[in-house]
Amino acid sequence: MFTFKKKKRTVSIELTDFYIRALSFTEGDLLESLLFEHPLPADLVEEEVVQDEMAFYELIKTLVKEWSIAKHELRFFVPDHAILMRTIEHPGKLSTEAIKEFVEMELGSTIHLPFEQPLIDVYDPNPNDQAATLFAAPSEDVVQLMRLYEDVQLEPAILDIRALCNIRFLQEIRLFGNDKTYLIAEWSVNAVSVCIYSGGNVDFLRYQPLETQNRDWRYLTTESGEHTYVYEGDIRDYHMPLTDQTMELERILNFYQFSLHKGEKAVDELIMMGDNPEMDFIIEQITSMLDLPIQVVNDEMMRQHFPAFKAEHAALIGLSLRGDSLHGA
Repeated sequence: MFTFKKKKRTVSIELTDFYIRALSFTEGDLLESLLFEHPLPADLVEEEVVQDEMAFYELIKTLVKEWSIAKHELRFFVPDHAILMRTIEHPGKLSTEAIKEFVEMELGSTIHLPFEQPLIDVYDPNPNDQAATLFAAPSEDVVQLMRLYEDVQLEPAILDIRALCNIRFLQEIRLFGNDKTYLIAEWSVNAVSVCIYSGGNVDFLRYQPLETQNRDWRYLTTESGEHTYVYEGDIRDYHMPLTDQTMELERILNFYQFSLHKGEKAVDELIMMGDNPEMDFIIEQITSMLDLPIQVVNDEMMRQHFPAFKAEHAALIGLSLRGDSLHGA
């Protein structure tokens, strides 16, 4: 007799200081996915941490009903600012889960972290080299968010790191070349997350806030249903912190080449991604300062691989790809 297993409905959620964005899909299939987005009131979320639990609960309860995602398996991100990255050595050929167990045993002994009861994850692209990248974050803010999601009938299942989701997405569209080192910068309205990726390893990770506030921006929905943010003041005021951060990229490149690698290794290529509305200005500034090839994950590139999505959905796609072999084209 034949039996049929019903595939689990899953939702990947991205929470920023400005909006909550969701991708609902059936396990193993992005072709039939649904996308949702809703703006957040000013100061409700700061650095991806909920400031008013009751107001957030009422909002997310309404959205779960409107988006029909109750009882979906949930995937979401660790707040970028909270993540600590460290290279660790481990004994023998261990699975990722075994490395996690090793780290938990060694916490407070040979492995020290600046917070108690950390959440940990391990990235180990080469199991044979006895080294892995440890990611850790304080648990308080994540547990708070997890409980809020549980209270509205979502089922937390996967917690991931945005930088790793971006890498997973870029691997899926085959943007990485062999033997190259990449600086990946994801630009949001109020922050830039920088990651250096080389030979399957994450060599560097940094979160840089931008000096701007939610109340300085107006959320618009176009006639075609697209969402965007428009700066309410003189855009030149916003360009100043953007310019500061593009200059910081040059300092990071020099630090990576000369301080970390004594001039023997450097970044070969830049990858720019994210949903910052001033991305054209950012690219113009970087092009004028740095003599390196730049690839931009834009809507045109996204359509070639995932026709139903836009560039702003790259991290959500990467989160949704975790643990499955999904193909959007």
